[in-house]
Amino acid sequence: MADTTTAFFGLTKPEVGASSGTWGTKLNTDFDSLDTLIGLPRIVRAVTTDGVLNLASANLWELTVDAPKTISFTGVPAGTFASFAILKLINGAAFTVTFSGSVTWLGNGIPAFKTAGVDFVMLWTNNNGTNWYAAQLVGAPAQITARAVTTDGVLNVATTNFWELTVDAAKTISFTGVPAGTFASHIILKLINGAAFTVTFPGSVTWLGNGIPTFKAAGVDFVVLWTNNNGTNWYGSHLVGAPVTATLERVKATKAGSQGFTDGVELAVIFDGVDAYDSASLHDPASNNTRITIPAAWTGSEALLVGEVEVSVVPSGGDACRVTIRKNGTTVLSTARYVNADISAPSGTLFLQVVACDDAPAQNDYYEMLFLATGLSPSVTATSWFSARRIR
Repeated sequence: MADTTTAFFGLTKPEVGASSGTWGTKLNTDFDSLDTLIGLPRIVRAVTTDGVLNLASANLWELTVDAPKTISFTGVPAGTFASFAILKLINGAAFTVTFSGSVTWLGNGIPAFKTAGVDFVMLWTNNNGTNWYAAQLVGAPAQITARAVTTDGVLNVATTNFWELTVDAAKTISFTGVPAGTFASHIILKLINGAAFTVTFPGSVTWLGNGIPTFKAAGVDFVVLWTNNNGTNWYGSHLVGAPVTATLERVKATKAGSQGFTDGVELAVIFDGVDAYDSASLHDPASNNTRITIPAAWTGSEALLVGEVEVSVVPSGGDACRVTIRKNGTTVLSTARYVNADISAPSGTLFLQVVACDDAPAQNDYYEMLFLATGLSPSVTATSWFSARRIR
């Protein structure tokens, strides 16, 4: 029987009765590998009073801010492993807390901590402590070792606790390999296009916030999942700080040319020009071009809709124009109208604008802008436009 290796760490197991003259070298290599692995920071909790976070001792730290504190790092292991610390700050704004200059905050600078209360901060480095990245958490997880990709949503804690999942179909998240004992366990999940299809988390996950977060249909989200009872219960938190910036989806549809309207006939305005912008494929100038259609990521958010028409003929006398934003072909969200009761028409061009806010958009809902003229048969010119923006 030839030499074999252990399933997890790849340690060499010399063939029994063989390896004469080489078994010592193999054993020493195994011991060096074990020394490196054992030397990695464990998911151990400790208290610091001076702000020094020693990763050789623990990576879940607690600090009570009873005087000005300076956060610094020591004991960061060498090698190719990433390292991180979770810092539990008690009364973080009672006095000044200064972080090392090597820390880059994922967001708009250092967060506002509580004067009386608890905050959690995750600090992560992938270059042995030369640079650190930080994000404020709603809850707390534990330690990063290596990175891996899952295609089926199974997160094996025994393999790694930094996972990446591309949502190219409906996915169900599950956990395996959670170690026994008194240590906490955590996972960082990088979700790519998380709202492109349905992502289902197990019932053991409690979200620290208002339920499961709203992920991006096209883009990256980070989620922290943490357990302190061997996987019986998990707590989830959406890392708002990663990536650094997040742009809410928006679209502005335009017209390629004028569109004629008949007196008394209300029609949807056609937007067949090149979109001024469209960050999430909300509008197609060639197909169903009267519509702005809602993606999955907007479900549970709010949509702001604004439209403007330029009318080629200014109403006079009792003539009138009306522009309406309508949802799903039936529900009127907002209407603006112009009625001219004067005998003679005013000079200049008539611009008519309408604004609506939908507080309950859902995937595949669509919005249209309709125009109606009474007493005249004008055209809506090519300068007209229709826009939508997700506002939270």
